Amino acid sequence: MGPLVNKSAVLEGRCSAAALDDAVLDLAMLASHADFLGRDKVEHLLRLFLAELEPQIVAIVDHLRCARWVEAGRCAHYLKSSASSLGALRLAKLLGAIRAAGQITETPAAEINGLIEQLCAAHDCTKAAVEDWLGSGSI
Repeated sequence: MGPLVNKSAVLEGRCSAAALDDAVLDLAMLASHADFLGRDKVEHLLRLFLAELEPQIVAIVDHLRCARWVEAGRCAHYLKSSASSLGALRLAKLLGAIRAAGQITETPAAEINGLIEQLCAAHDCTKAAVEDWLGSGSI
């Protein structure tokens, strides 16, 4: 299955059109989880993920803006684990890059600002895709 992105989110500017080329949400992984755990359990896990997603993104952005590299890397690592486990591939990949950047204390400001922009866009795409999956009722 291909990536799942809320097309209306693209039109509303919450998710870049370029993200449509990336695997935002691994539908095969979610289907596998649903087969093993049941759809209700997967929905519960995704709702928990969504509840923590924005506060974690805000914390990472704050750490990056304040040059708190270790904290940014730690938060990115934590969220990357959750994102990877639930098939949020684009977000997980970007969080891995932020974690790596967090290990370099002299990351240029322009690079940090670019990562922040990408992170915010990945958040919007991931949230839209998960909400679409939750609302679809299908595996």
